[in-house]
Amino acid sequence: MKRSIYICILLNLFFVTIFVQNCAEEQGNLPPVKSFPLSQVTLLDSPFKDAMDRTCAYLRFLDADRMLFSFRSNYGLSTRGATAPGGWEKPDGKLRGHSTGHFLVALAQAYASTGDEQYKTKAEYIIKGLVDGNQIRLEDFLNRYLKDVARHSIRPTTFTAYSNLVRLHINPDLGNIFLHQLRPDHVQSLYTQKINDGLSRRTVQYIHAVLHKALKQAFKWELVNRNVSDLVDVPKPQKKTFLVWTAEQVKQFLAAVEEHQWYTIYILAAYTGMRQGEILGLQISDVDLDNGIIQVRHQLTNIRGEGLTITRPKTEKSRRPITIPKTALKALKGHLKFVKGDLLFTTRSGKPISPRNVVRHFKSVIESEGLPEIRFHDLRHTHASLLLEAGVHPKVVQERLGHSSISLTLDTYSHVIPSLQSEAADQVESILS
Repeated sequence: MKRSIYICILLNLFFVTIFVQNCAEEQGNLPPVKSFPLSQVTLLDSPFKDAMDRTCAYLRFLDADRMLFSFRSNYGLSTRGATAPGGWEKPDGKLRGHSTGHFLVALAQAYASTGDEQYKTKAEYIIKGLVDGNQIRLEDFLNRYLKDVARHSIRPTTFTAYSNLVRLHINPDLGNIFLHQLRPDHVQSLYTQKINDGLSRRTVQYIHAVLHKALKQAFKWELVNRNVSDLVDVPKPQKKTFLVWTAEQVKQFLAAVEEHQWYTIYILAAYTGMRQGEILGLQISDVDLDNGIIQVRHQLTNIRGEGLTITRPKTEKSRRPITIPKTALKALKGHLKFVKGDLLFTTRSGKPISPRNVVRHFKSVIESEGLPEIRFHDLRHTHASLLLEAGVHPKVVQERLGHSSISLTLDTYSHVIPSLQSEAADQVESILS
């Protein structure tokens, strides 16, 4: 029975090929179609439907439906049965009948006969797809995922980070493996090798996040039967440690920069806990001086290929109102007298201030004042730690920082919790005794 079906299929392919050849020759736009070895179009050892479903998935990946539609239109051939992209799929994403395979064989022949190197390459891809619907290497898939999915669904800076992780860490080690042959042990070995090479566990976790999202998309596109990254153990990153200043050290630093043009930047960092990009991206419309509130709605981002750009904060929680303390409000009012454009902080030419320049100046002041060396971002941590030590509710601190959850705030500043516990115990003692 199976043999009869296979014979019928091959005969159909043969007659459709002859039909397309005659149409092309009648139009006079194409040279005669060369003989195509139909014996190469094997069904492997799978039922016809499964083989064609895999083939169709592969050709969707190559955008072959668009290629066929354009080809038949450009050469004046009938487009009956060759619809716009996606037109050969049922609503459930499966192959619509057997005509797709017939047309693809004819298309491969027509492409191969043109003598155009570009068309020959496309023909080779199609033939490979018909011989084996799983001829997609991980590198090709990841590049397609970045271009068609990631670029339009994540922030530009995140996209740059994804691209770098794929280019530097995933493709060199796993890129040549066929997508359907990728196994959990391949992925696990990659993670182990990266750690052995000295890469941080946090970076390996980022690699896993990118690979997991990409393979999840491959599963949606029916290119794989499972997401192998679900079956590996991801290295847990070590908890970050950071230094914070005491209130006296913050006062010493601010006194040292009081006459500097960036004094207000440092005041906002220490008094509001805003991120550096959020401060440098502030616009006049974000500041309500009457009510003493800053609306965090913009941030300065360095985007590869575009430079310093004003973008929206990453999450909904990051877009938040912050009440400004009196000292910071006074500094802000004084600074606004010199603002000429929309941005609060600019260079003399009106361009955004480079975060690197601020960090460079920040470090030079720390050195000259003999203060403990911290990062600019640690002013944010200092702000949160001082509030928690003063007994401010963690929920309020979370809202000021724009954390996604209170658990993140408590976990980040767990070093402050022991002192709070001691204070709570003393208060209970005072209340009940």
